[in-house]
Amino acid sequence: SIGTSFAAIVNIVLNYILIPRFGFIAAAYTTLFSYIVLLVIHNFVTRVLLKIHLYDDWCMYFVLILVAVLGYISVMLYKFVLIRYIIGVIFMVLFICYNKNFIKSKIKLRR
Repeated sequence: SIGTSFAAIVNIVLNYILIPRFGFIAAAYTTLFSYIVLLVIHNFVTRVLLKIHLYDDWCMYFVLILVAVLGYISVMLYKFVLIRYIIGVIFMVLFICYNKNFIKSKIKLRR
């Protein structure tokens, strides 16, 4: 909870400083930065202090980089709504195809 509180304080301070200067867009970037601070703190606590390895580091870093790249591409394609929706549908179809057995098992459990 200390790490979460610290990240929240970082977010509030950065918002206080940057929003009047750069506008509401600064709020998005300060929140992103605060979440990165929170990630680093939680990673430090689990890895160093508690000596717990909850996940594969390479997989986590790969997913983080992938999401960042896809987010950047999404921002670059902001004006091209149709292209963004087509890409979104393609990713959704790929996700469903990749996880179809898991999805089917969850649907069967609900019946």
